[in-house]
This record gives sequence, structure tokens and C-alpha cells, in this order.
Amino acid sequence: YTLFELKNNLFEAHVVFKSDSNGTISLYNHQPLQGTYLETDSMGIFWSMDQRIKNQRTGLRYAHKDVKKPIAYVLYVYSLNIEFDSGDWEDINERLLDENNKIASTKIDRYYLQENVLREEIEVGNIRGTLFTPDKNIYGNTFKGVVDMFGSAG
Repeated sequence: YTLFELKNNLFEAHVVFKSDSNGTISLYNHQPLQGTYLETDSMGIFWSMDQRIKNQRTGLRYAHKDVKKPIAYVLYVYSLNIEFDSGDWEDINERLLDENNKIASTKIDRYYLQENVLREEIEVGNIRGTLFTPDKNIYGNTFKGVVDMFGSAG
């Protein structure tokens, strides 16, 4: 279960796994049984976030605008012994999020831009963009790059 707040609007993602005989799961190998994403994906708990409170302002999209600041996520792990054949997911979800079943939580800061990367706005004619370059004092004058041309129709 992941929770994130953006300008007083809550976003969440949740997923249910069946652990192996050792009580462990692998986000790389185990497919979720239920949740905001259903395919094996180690980053699914982040990209599948949706509005938590359905009566908050609608149409909000989970997006991070300031790449200089990290996003703070809170992750929770709950444990519950259940029979998966029951199919009563509403009852299972209610029991899972009971505070008595919480076994761990942690805060994760997700960074989009390293401290030693320089950000420069570019405007040439009709072309607008942002150039990200490693600090030459650390990496020298030669480095690989990626050009992403967004918005073109071909």
C-alpha cells in the first residue's frame, strides 16, 4: 500500500500478493492477485497511483512538476492469513488495512534529478526545451546524451 500527497490531494496504490512458503514476495517475479495493477511490475506500486478520496477535485493526474525536489512516498506492509478462494475482496481489503495487521512502513524519497546535473531552459526560434547535462567538473566534457522529441507528428 502506497500513499502520496500532492497539494492536499491524496493518491494511493495498493496490491495484494500471496507470499511464498518463506513469507516473502518479489515485485520482479510475483504477479498481484488484486490491486491497482495486475501484471508483474516492480514499479507498479508507483505508476498505478490513483486519487484516494473520490470526492476530492476530479480529473487530477499524478504528476511531479518540480524535478529538483524529490517525491516522498510512504509504503505500508500488511499481513493477513486468508483463503484466496473466497473471492470476497471487499472484506479482505477492509481486514488488510486494519492497523493491527500493519507489520512495516517506510518513507521513500524518489529523486528525478541528481544534485550534480545542470538544468538549462532552451529557446531557439519555435523550439523550446530543457537541457540536462552532467557537471563538467565531475564528468569531464564528454558524455552520452538522449534527445527526446515530443509532440512531433512523424
